Amino acid sequence: MAEVLIHNGASVDLRDHMGRTPLYAAAHSPPPGTKEVALYLVDRGAELELNSALALRMEDRVRALLTDPQACRNAPSPELLPRLVVRAALDAIKDAVGRSAYTLMEHRGEYHLDPAVVDAVVAGHLELLRTILAQGVPMGRRGLEALGIALELPHPAFATLPLEAGACSTDCSARDQTRLIQQAERSACKDKMLRLLQTYGIKQADEPPRLS
Repeated sequence: MAEVLIHNGASVDLRDHMGRTPLYAAAHSPPPGTKEVALYLVDRGAELELNSALALRMEDRVRALLTDPQACRNAPSPELLPRLVVRAALDAIKDAVGRSAYTLMEHRGEYHLDPAVVDAVVAGHLELLRTILAQGVPMGRRGLEALGIALELPHPAFATLPLEAGACSTDCSARDQTRLIQQAERSACKDKMLRLLQTYGIKQADEPPRLS
């Protein structure tokens, strides 16, 4: 369909009422086929913005875009950027370990991961996250979502960075805190993640005393 439309003169950078391009829509839609459509649009000259580059796992292009100090501010949905980076890091770990093997470890709650391998796999993503947060992207609810995913990673630095950026400074209810704790408990480094949350005042609420 995209090929037909472009062949008949449709602009690859046409925007909808929310400012989103066909490339943005394709890059952020679930498979199958959407990544291929997005890459086709890039090949036909569509403007590749930061959100789509992250969604498509095009880390080299992301780094090139981030050389502009206004890249995050000019992105169509800057509040989504931390979540996209953290999700990409988690996917990279699963790909390195093997998705079936990682799913089995998650199910059992028993992780057998080589820290050196994890560090090597996610080093680039961690640097991207630092750069994006340094540009002052808004946190809010999306920041909490990014933090929640980061807490499930076998690497505490991914949770430390959004916490330092204020992911829990506002709009973090008791229910949000419970959810974050539950996500931390699924991590391969559960104890470190829980201690990290406690450092920022996030801990399971004490149960009220039972009446005898």
